[in-house]
Amino acid sequence: MAAAISLLASAPEASAATAAMSCTQNNDCHSVAQDVTGHNNGLEGDIYFTCLASPTSSDWVTNEVWDITGTGAYWVEAGVIDGYGPPNSSGMHSRAWFWADNRPSESFSVHFPGLSIAHRSTVYPVSISYYSPQTWSIWGGDKYVSMGLSTSQPNHTVAEQAGTEFSDADHLRMSGSISNLLFANSHNDWHNWGSHGKAEKPEGPRNHVKPAYSRSRSIVSWSDC
Repeated sequence: MAAAISLLASAPEASAATAAMSCTQNNDCHSVAQDVTGHNNGLEGDIYFTCLASPTSSDWVTNEVWDITGTGAYWVEAGVIDGYGPPNSSGMHSRAWFWADNRPSESFSVHFPGLSIAHRSTVYPVSISYYSPQTWSIWGGDKYVSMGLSTSQPNHTVAEQAGTEFSDADHLRMSGSISNLLFANSHNDWHNWGSHGKAEKPEGPRNHVKPAYSRSRSIVSWSDC
């Protein structure tokens, strides 16, 4: 499964008419690596970027991880975002920590815990892990603190992804990586992605940002700055 997640909603399939267009807010782009181990109890990685910039509040670009159920109906994502201003506001988020979750019964929600801005050329750990029945715990930030709990989430996650999501392939800037990628098995033992990981084909209209994945280092990287 490719990155089928959007900060606004699940993106529709691109038609022939839109295929020549760039990514948009309603049909955004993903450049990710994916762990294909199967069922997991969480994932962890170290976020790093030298460039993460959106010129407007109506667009966004991220450096983040996702944990997704087999049907894609439920997921949790966490990381750093630039852009994505609040509704009806001229403001925007600048390299802000966020997490988001999707549950069919409660739709899609984005959460900003108000942590310190993420700095360039700095390593930050981030994790999503099974906490208790129907509850997942999200950690991150400059001091690696709890960012929140996602509730009403089943423990049926089978796909982990790490990379970048963006709403404009022409004017956003992103260059970064997520290293030391780990997954937790059903016994909560943590293992490197290693040979279980692979780079996915860039998803989204005219997405030219190609992710690279190193099995020996369990790291995904990308560059467009």
